[in-house]
Amino acid sequence: MAHASCNNNKSDHLAAHIHSERWHEQNIIIHGATLSNELEAYFTCDAERSEAVATWAYRLAHQNGVSLWLNQDQFVPVI
Repeated sequence: MAHASCNNNKSDHLAAHIHSERWHEQNIIIHGATLSNELEAYFTCDAERSEAVATWAYRLAHQNGVSLWLNQDQFVPVI
């Protein structure tokens, strides 16, 4: 989830690692159980699968030299 303006600017780009690390900490480590309990009636909540998909996406980005979204109109290379 992101502010509408950030989400629109990010478009279909992967987020820079600083954002994905923050997402992981907030949504998997800190609030994972709460999110699963509250959202499981509406969504499949599988932290392991989410992490696997994210790892796969970033691996493909790295292999293809795709830039990651950092901030409003700012992109960084995959490391």
